[in-house]
Amino acid sequence: MQIQKILPSGDVERYSNVPNVPTQPVSSHSWRLALTAEYIKPGDFELVYLCLIHDCAEISTGDIPFPVKQKSDALKSIVGRLEREWYQEVGLAYNPSPEQKKLIKLCDQLEALDYLCAQICQGNQFAVDPFNSEADSIDIAFLETLPLASQFFDAIVDNAVRSSRHWKRGPYYGL
Repeated sequence: MQIQKILPSGDVERYSNVPNVPTQPVSSHSWRLALTAEYIKPGDFELVYLCLIHDCAEISTGDIPFPVKQKSDALKSIVGRLEREWYQEVGLAYNPSPEQKKLIKLCDQLEALDYLCAQICQGNQFAVDPFNSEADSIDIAFLETLPLASQFFDAIVDNAVRSSRHWKRGPYYGL
């Protein structure tokens, strides 16, 4: 394992393309993601590990926002290949199963919603659009198969809506 190539990956910044929403280091995001995984699937330490390293390859690609990757299958494919090559090059095992990929994605979305909710609770109205976009993209049918994940999602949305009631336009479906 090439630890000196892996450690700086935590310094990659998320949300760099979202005006007026503070960036978030990948290290902070991954830690929060791992704790979210432990909360919704207690004792699944392989999932926790995968969450901790899921964005390490962004040191080689940067944080390409999910909506951008969604718009281009070609870009998504290229980035995926580059990330797989990076993991191989540095000797870091990242091979989640299809089920683990779904769980990592869900935890990623819940962590993003919680991060953006904190911004909304601090009065940052610029976090509303990314919050709504993230909330709308969650696979609700899958979420509802995980009671703790569903409760966490509901709590985040309730908190964001409650914190923004005095605004003309708040988070989640234009409330």
